[in-house]
Amino acid sequence: MTPTDVEALHRRASRGEGDAQMALARVLDHEGRHDQALQWLQRAADGGHLPSLTVLGARLFSGRAAPQMPSQGARMLSMAAEAGDAQACALVAVLAASGQMVSQSWSTALDYLLRAAQLGDARARRQIALLAGDPKFDDHLKDPADPRPWAVARAAIDIGAWLRPAAPRRIAEAPRLFVFESFLPASVCAWIVALARTPIAAARTRQPGRDEAGPRPAAVGFALLDTDVVLQVVHARIAHATGIPPGQHEPTGILHFAVGEASGAPAEVSPGRGENTRVATMLIHLNDDFEGGETEFLRAGLRFRGRTGDAIAFSHVDKAGVADGATQYVDRAPTTGEKWLLAKGLCGRPQPQF
Repeated sequence: MTPTDVEALHRRASRGEGDAQMALARVLDHEGRHDQALQWLQRAADGGHLPSLTVLGARLFSGRAAPQMPSQGARMLSMAAEAGDAQACALVAVLAASGQMVSQSWSTALDYLLRAAQLGDARARRQIALLAGDPKFDDHLKDPADPRPWAVARAAIDIGAWLRPAAPRRIAEAPRLFVFESFLPASVCAWIVALARTPIAAARTRQPGRDEAGPRPAAVGFALLDTDVVLQVVHARIAHATGIPPGQHEPTGILHFAVGEASGAPAEVSPGRGENTRVATMLIHLNDDFEGGETEFLRAGLRFRGRTGDAIAFSHVDKAGVADGATQYVDRAPTTGEKWLLAKGLCGRPQPQF
């Protein structure tokens, strides 16, 4: 944008045009002038510009380029959602599903998600189809004016079933390793991979994955407002499977291994006295169309390679709560194809979720 363009945008913003105020805030953010950007967003929000109210609420909630004020941010998001902003509805759905800043309620989360879809949010519509377990819903729900498919889709979503994974199969006692076969359906795995592709590509551009140990995988993390209701269901499913509540989970990490890329130095949890030590890990295979790429537990002499949707969970402490070095592991490099992995660290006490 040229200086002349910026001047014109500033004039429009000064006249009170909400779209121009929000656009000017983006320009200022790009220049690193975040305080001024927040001021323009606030002016736009005060003038009734719902997208600005949503963006401002999300920034204050998360503390990204803004003071971290979760309660105020959540209130702004709720206001924007009640006023009919689709993105705000989708974000409030995440807050309701996670229990952050509002009481956890799957019913409330689904209501807001459906509202976001009815307001035209395509991502919300696809989430409903995934959770309903019928891809045909994605076609049926394209007409927001027809209420009948929405009622059918809402009734078809059985959160209780999502939260009841099959019993695990123990594959080792020391270290304690458990396999959950078909922990996630392939459709959800594909959804997560699609969400991660763009930030993974950006991560590879910023930080080429190579060091003294050789090529490394690209990794991205999802903070709370980067997630959606589908990912919150995955988190809850992990919690029910492991007995560790979502509030004690580290942010979701997605790893992408290209041919020749391995996890490098063995990973393990250092012994510690505090409750903040990671006590367990779950790894979920998001695809299986590759060769090689096993997870190897070095001291136990075990290798694991799951199918799409399979998960492996392992404790970093023994039955007495003492750090167990036998969980030292590495992810080997794929020899063909690409490997996608969801990694979830589980801790002994609540973790920051913003």
